[in-house]
Amino acid sequence: MKRGDLHTNVAETELEGRLTDLYRASKLAFEEGGANILYLCVGFLKWTPQDGAGPYRAPLILVPVQLERKSVRSGFRLTLHEDEARFNPTLMQMLKQDFDLSMPEFDSELPQDAILTFSMRTQSPAAFVQDENIEVTTSDESSSATLNFNNGAVMLENSQVAVATLNPAKVFGGAAFGPLQFRVNSKGVVGDWQPLANLVRLPTLKELKCPATPELACKLSGSNLFLIDSLADDPQFTRPVKVPDGFLGAALPVPHPKTGSLYLKLRDDPSVVNATTLMAQEIPPSPDEAARTEVRSSAVPAPAPPPHQPETGGVSQIP
Repeated sequence: MKRGDLHTNVAETELEGRLTDLYRASKLAFEEGGANILYLCVGFLKWTPQDGAGPYRAPLILVPVQLERKSVRSGFRLTLHEDEARFNPTLMQMLKQDFDLSMPEFDSELPQDAILTFSMRTQSPAAFVQDENIEVTTSDESSSATLNFNNGAVMLENSQVAVATLNPAKVFGGAAFGPLQFRVNSKGVVGDWQPLANLVRLPTLKELKCPATPELACKLSGSNLFLIDSLADDPQFTRPVKVPDGFLGAALPVPHPKTGSLYLKLRDDPSVVNATTLMAQEIPPSPDEAARTEVRSSAVPAPAPPPHQPETGGVSQIP
């Protein structure tokens, strides 16, 4: 690692072929769908279901990367992609659904305008076939989409692993939200539903203006603020401010951030605390506020002078 090299347990001749396949697949996916499908997996969770199947392994942290090379004869370079690393959202949904295990600090929400790429490994049959469909729906099945090889949403990494790309805003529209699930449909034979991610709608936050006095509320402005469930000035939500149902305004009074960040919970997933990236703009005090500050200052009594202490020198006598 000090020299910038990554070591693998794959023979050099085989490694070159695998890297070439990954390079071509990821490049094609980005050109056709605008989504990066290549991730460096950090850490794996290994588990065995109660039915004895498996064992299975799932990556924990997904770091978006890209493969680069200057020419056909040059070697490959692995570089970071501009997207942010994230905890595996499919794994989080599976732990919540199958094991009732919730870890809010790692919960991964899928914004409606994001693009989700996920992979599947087939067990039976032994290989994927071109006429298989991946069905994706919300948990209540009110919104659904079909991903397949024909519409370009699915491609093969190899004969056992398929990579699918989902654009929620495109296939579901603007009204869908909540947990997503998927299953494979092979010629009318469907598999079990598997958890995928939690789809959330996001408000647009424009600016946060705060008075110089910390005790006074700030003003948060934006659009679709009704998608916010509540706000607080700390991640523990010790003093939350609830957004009223049916709120249609473009501004909200919010607590003065203690540490520079304002925290919110989305209406679509109130179990997760999100930190905003808005920087608070300080509002200069109005004349009335300045006058009130002066009055408060003048109302504070000045400290009393210390009591007079007699000098403690020697005693002189008057003749």
